[in-house]
Amino acid sequence: MYFISGSATAGAAFAFNDAWSVVVEGGVRYLQGDPFVPAGLIQPKAAAGLRLAGKGFGFLIGADYVGIDDPMLPVLPVIPVVDLFWSFQ
Repeated sequence: MYFISGSATAGAAFAFNDAWSVVVEGGVRYLQGDPFVPAGLIQPKAAAGLRLAGKGFGFLIGADYVGIDDPMLPVLPVIPVVDLFWSFQ
């Protein structure tokens, strides 16, 4: 099983103060591959979350729209997201 895919996404972060911000992104994803998506399919994609970032460690918690017809998650249109990161400043 293999898939050809590509995506175009844009995002923005809105800061409340030095540490907290709301992050949103949206775009489209192209997906093609047997056996689930024999013809090419363009799906919308979106995500939103709340981010805490300081000097160094930070985290984001949110939700990601993956689409009802996603071949890896056919019954979950939205999945929770937790992202841990380290910033080098």
